[in-house]
Amino acid sequence: MKDFCGFYIHIPFCVRKCNYCDFLSSPMDEKSHGVYISALINEIHLNKENIEKYDGVRTVYFGGGTPSLLSEENLERLIVEVLKAAGIKFELVDGVQKYYDIRGIEGIGNKPEDELIDEPGNKQGDELVDESGNKPEDELDNKLEIKPEITLEVNPGTADYKKLRRLFKLGVNRLSIGMQSTDDMQLKRLGRIHTYAQFLECYEDAHRAGFDNVSVDIMSALPGQSLEDYEETLRKVCELSPAPRHISSYSLIIEPGTPFYSIYGGKEEAECEAEEEAESAIEKEEAELPDEDTEREMYVMTSRILAEYGYQRYEISNYAKEGFESRHNSSYWTRIPYFGFGLGASSFVFDTRFENTRDFKEYISLLSEEVIETSIDTSIDTPLDSEKKCDKNEVLREPYEVLKKLHREVKQVTQKEKMEEYVYLGLRLTKGISKIKFLESTGVDFDNVYGKVTEKYRKMGMLICEGNIVRFSERGLDISNYILSDFLLD
Repeated sequence: MKDFCGFYIHIPFCVRKCNYCDFLSSPMDEKSHGVYISALINEIHLNKENIEKYDGVRTVYFGGGTPSLLSEENLERLIVEVLKAAGIKFELVDGVQKYYDIRGIEGIGNKPEDELIDEPGNKQGDELVDESGNKPEDELDNKLEIKPEITLEVNPGTADYKKLRRLFKLGVNRLSIGMQSTDDMQLKRLGRIHTYAQFLECYEDAHRAGFDNVSVDIMSALPGQSLEDYEETLRKVCELSPAPRHISSYSLIIEPGTPFYSIYGGKEEAECEAEEEAESAIEKEEAELPDEDTEREMYVMTSRILAEYGYQRYEISNYAKEGFESRHNSSYWTRIPYFGFGLGASSFVFDTRFENTRDFKEYISLLSEEVIETSIDTSIDTPLDSEKKCDKNEVLREPYEVLKKLHREVKQVTQKEKMEEYVYLGLRLTKGISKIKFLESTGVDFDNVYGKVTEKYRKMGMLICEGNIVRFSERGLDISNYILSDFLLD
């Protein structure tokens, strides 16, 4: 099996912070956007040799923040450089997206086993030809057998048809649109910048622009939200035409440091500024949080109603039409390596986890052209061999001084952590985990480590064991966080 990886690109900008948001994002002017994109591109270039040690990049995800807030010019600069670094060449042929591997991956024999199944929208199309009817020499026999998944997060109100069409023409083939609710009052309480009507306009524009693979985010347990309100949101989303390929449903979590926390989570720890901002946007007496029983009913309702419309639950909070599961997010749960680029972005490569600085000024300063020109660490006298692919003995290299300063909490994953991650990440997926793959990944027999705890929850009806597969039952999924804590090793 070949070693593929993914890219996560963090865009830390938004129009304004939502009342529940604790993500690394904030409003900034367009000049700051441009400076940041330049630094981001420099970071990607500095990682060239590490990237080339993998056999290819199969997923790219632009998250935030609000990536769609960037101007068309900045989006083009960024996307072009990202796809180039990923080794992906993109062309439009008769209005259809075609992808080519410019790093020379050869045909079907090199596809990972779990990617041999055709996916909707991923099938091989006609070859690219020039005006004479001949394929360009550098494109011969170099088509990607598996279409890469290139996702960009979009917030309604930040991308019109023209920008969405530009994104499609630049090679983005999947959109994740943050709707959250179909109720305008709930959207206002959340601090969202859009109305439901603006979401509908964005959704229609996305399909007109050429996007077939569109995901929609919704939220439950919102202030003032009743069961009837939430059911209406679920059904309206499912009945969109065309229907979304993917739906993510998250229950609201009140995070410290957010405006919501000053009202619902503990005023004594909230900053006055956040408190005043929240009070001006929300009248608490009209927007109480749903009680625990109602929140529980919303959770159960999600799976039941989405199933009515043909959505399969494949992860605790994610549902998809057959073949349209998010491959990028699934890679996190199956421990596929990924490079995180941008402010505060996390990475998992060569069995090493680390994250970038969260300080915007430091990030920009470290990745300025002037700093990079003098950043080569001469103490490393052997450059990375870009022809050698990564293997289990490979490690992260930081041949540039700037990367050493940029990265935080660089930590090689221990054997114990590898086993824990395999289980508590993999069990989030409804298909569960494989004892055989656990052995291949860790070198340890699953039952020797987790046999007792697995049997405990199997007897309780929380886990299902079928041959070498261990997965949650429906009852187990409902209390998965509690059960997963039992899989952490002492």
